[in-house]
This record gives sequence, structure tokens and C-alpha cells, in this order.
Amino acid sequence: MFRTVVCSLFILLYTAAELDAQLRILTRPNLRIRNTTSMGLSFAQSSVSDWREGEKQNLEINASLNFARLETIGPLQLGITSKFNIGVQQQTTEDSEFIIPTDNEVFAEGVLQVPVKWKVDPYFSASVRTQITESFRISGSPLFGQTLLRTAKLWDPVTSQQGIGFTYYDRGSTGYFSTRIGVSLRQIRADVYTRLTDDFKTRDVVENYRADSGIEFVNDADIRIDSAITYKARLSLFGTFDDLEKWTVRWENEFRARVWRFIGVTLRINVYFDEQQSIDTQYRQSLTLGLLHSL
Repeated sequence: MFRTVVCSLFILLYTAAELDAQLRILTRPNLRIRNTTSMGLSFAQSSVSDWREGEKQNLEINASLNFARLETIGPLQLGITSKFNIGVQQQTTEDSEFIIPTDNEVFAEGVLQVPVKWKVDPYFSASVRTQITESFRISGSPLFGQTLLRTAKLWDPVTSQQGIGFTYYDRGSTGYFSTRIGVSLRQIRADVYTRLTDDFKTRDVVENYRADSGIEFVNDADIRIDSAITYKARLSLFGTFDDLEKWTVRWENEFRARVWRFIGVTLRINVYFDEQQSIDTQYRQSLTLGLLHSL
């Protein structure tokens, strides 16, 4: 299983690179294409055999693929963004062995913009976010035994969102910045893992679908600090009309520094806040040294 997952990661990254390389050399009249694609692959391994800690091994592999395309077709501009992050972690001790996914998420979004030569332009957006494979949480303690608790899987749950409003976009020699604000509809669907859809007020009913309408505010930035360092960030907020005092917040940050040719350092700091998921602020931080490649 572990070797199969590792091979799949390599095949997926290679296929995506080949596909994007072919798309970049295509020429189509009346269509201007701007592509940016970045890939990353990192490894982390440790092994211990010590009388104080016993015997244990850890092996973690993470892969990422970020793809952005900006197309101009006649009077319209279409921006397509997709993010793919998947990792596998193997934990082996004297009493147990676990293989669990990490950084398990895929996100895709399309933004249709109508340039009207104002300071801001009308837009329509649609996005989807879900897991790539099953997610697990280690439950229990080393003293009394540990088990894997399933928490999510592909399309369960899945979050889709549509928005309409006004956006501002600025592109310069060092990167781009965009911000948009508008009215948004959000739908969350689940089959088994209903933590995001179930209404705790209805104790006798388990809801598999949740829909909200509200206001969305999204900022995106992709900045090249110098020839070897890039910074990407997205800050998205969503507040429902039912209660504008409660907001869903996602703040994603990624620094990439190229050390030598295809070797680089990636620092990711992601912060989430959604009371439907947890009353506490959630975060994910990672610092990895691995393979980086941009097309």
C-alpha cells in the first residue's frame, strides 16, 4: 500500500507537468494564456532504537501541485486556480503501525471577470473543496492502545461555493494582487461524516446538507521577492446573513526559497477558523526541504 501511494504521487506530478507543458505550446487565435505551475515533493525520515524510547520509525512524503491559468476570450477574462496537496505518513512502533494521509486536500476555483475599464470589475466565481482520500485521526493513548478514527473521505464532505460581486486585479513585474467582495452561496454535502452539515439543535435528525448565503471577501497575492524566493497568500472570509458576527476565515501562506537548482525550502502556515468545525482556531504549519519545480 505504501509503495503504491508513493508511486502514484510521482506519476501524478509527472503527468501534470507533461500536460501543462503541452498546453503551454499550443497556439489558439484570439486567446491569450498565462500559466503558472509549481510542484513540490518532500521527504522526512527518522529511526530510533534506544533503551529510553524503544524502537520506532517515521517516514513522511508530501506532494503539492499548484496550477493557475488566466485566459482572455474576447471581452471576458477567466481565471482558473487549482491546488493539490497530499502526503503520507508511516508511524511504526513496537506496539503499532499506522499509515495515515497528511495535507489531504484538493481545491479548484474559476473566476469569470468582465473588464469594464472601471477601478473594479464585475465577477462571477465558483469553487469546490474536498479531500483526496480518507482522513484519519489517531485516537487513544500509547498506554491503553491507539486506533485510527475515520473523519472524512473523497466528496464526504464536499464544499462548493458561488459568488457574484466586484473585483480589483493588479499585475506588476514582481507578481499580482487581487481582491474581491460580493454576495455568495455556500453548500456543504456529506454522506457519513456530517460534522460540517449536522445541526446540533435538531438532536433527533442528522442533516446531510447545509446551505448558507452571505458575504465573501477574498484576497490573493503571488509575489516574487527575488529570483529565488516567492510568496503566495490567500485570505478568504465568509459571513452568513443569518449571523454576520460569525465568520469563516481561511488564511493560507506559502514561502518558497530555492537553494540549489531543484532543491528548495517550503514554509507553509495555514490558519482556519470555523465554529462549525471547532470552537478553537485551527492551524497547520510545516517546514520542508525537498524538490521544487516551476513551469
